[in-house]
Amino acid sequence: GEQSQLAFAMVVTRSAAALEAVDDKKVTPSSRPRRILVVGEVGDGKSTLINALRDPEKSDKAEAGKKARGVTKQISEFIGKPIDGNEIVLLDTPGIGDLDVPLQKLFVLFEERLADAEVDGVLVTTPVSNAYTQGAQVVKFLVEKGFVGGSEKWDNIVLVGTKNDKADDDDRECFREQVVPELFASAPNKTGAYALVEKSDYSDLLGCISRLPGASIEYERPSDEVIQAEL
Repeated sequence: GEQSQLAFAMVVTRSAAALEAVDDKKVTPSSRPRRILVVGEVGDGKSTLINALRDPEKSDKAEAGKKARGVTKQISEFIGKPIDGNEIVLLDTPGIGDLDVPLQKLFVLFEERLADAEVDGVLVTTPVSNAYTQGAQVVKFLVEKGFVGGSEKWDNIVLVGTKNDKADDDDRECFREQVVPELFASAPNKTGAYALVEKSDYSDLLGCISRLPGASIEYERPSDEVIQAEL
């Protein structure tokens, strides 16, 4: 009837608008908000980091906490405080290892939320003093197999060592000499951008975000075969 025809027309219109948005990649980074995706394991400090970077006048607080089932269940969007004059949009994700969000569901969430959306930076969080975890391997897989853009995509990745105030010098040395090369093993020169942060000091990270390249990257869900073979 008329209702179904109207619904179909709306879908077609939306699809056309979405295609136009994909084609419109001549936008300079400063003319649209820079989209920053935050990924990491449950309890790694993702939501705490989001709260430090968000604009409290424009976004509610991200719920943070250390629970086996995690706190963030969907990919949530927060408006960040501008960095170097650029508007920032932060995307908080469910923690890897969340018992309510198995890996397959997490990959589907990424696909649904990031389809046809440009991502300007991916912040990979891991505590400075406890960086050897299964979650770190999953995040590495996500970056290597999920984001497309050739070797240049690694310029859009920042490894964020959280809870630096709870780490000692040996932890920091291990982080720089072993954890950074491990994440960036597939990158040119086997290294990349990293920042150490704590609740009172995010200056390292702000510098890394301001140096992100103008080119963005896109997410494509890895095939089930690749996921099963690698994880």
